[in-house]
Amino acid sequence: MEPRTCSLRPARAALVGTVFALALALGCAGAARPAEPRTEPAAVSDEPMSLEYAAPEIRIFWSGGRGMDVTHIIYSYDSPIADTPSGQRNEDFIVALDGSQAAALRKAVMADADAFFAMNDWYGAPAGQRYYPYSLTIQIGERSKTVLYRSNPGYDEPPEPFGRLVGAVTTLLGT
Repeated sequence: MEPRTCSLRPARAALVGTVFALALALGCAGAARPAEPRTEPAAVSDEPMSLEYAAPEIRIFWSGGRGMDVTHIIYSYDSPIADTPSGQRNEDFIVALDGSQAAALRKAVMADADAFFAMNDWYGAPAGQRYYPYSLTIQIGERSKTVLYRSNPGYDEPPEPFGRLVGAVTTLLGT
């Protein structure tokens, strides 16, 4: 299937609303905790950079340039009350970024890079518990790190750098 450039249709608009709400929740998750340090980069790095975000209904890949590859995962169910999907289909599209959007995303990644690379490998629910997986991978030059957040309301919220980075990339879906 050939990827196509994004023109938000009603299904995608609903996805954008869902992703935006998730990003807002992740970004505000640590409001009661003291803020984690965030460093402003002296200059935005020219090093090769990429970001990959995976959530239950969306995958986003940004290679540091002026476009994001997005996969919207649409689950189907045999019954309206089923809690386990019986199938899925993917909608692939590209979100074009203008120069200022790409630069802002690059700056956001650089601002949280040190905190992100210092994070643990996972947060949230332990492996044996029920959870929804959200992962974020960042690569800058030779450094690469993946952090998994196992979402479950009975466990901690994601760390602030994780939420800020997810928010920085997902808000671009609505533009």
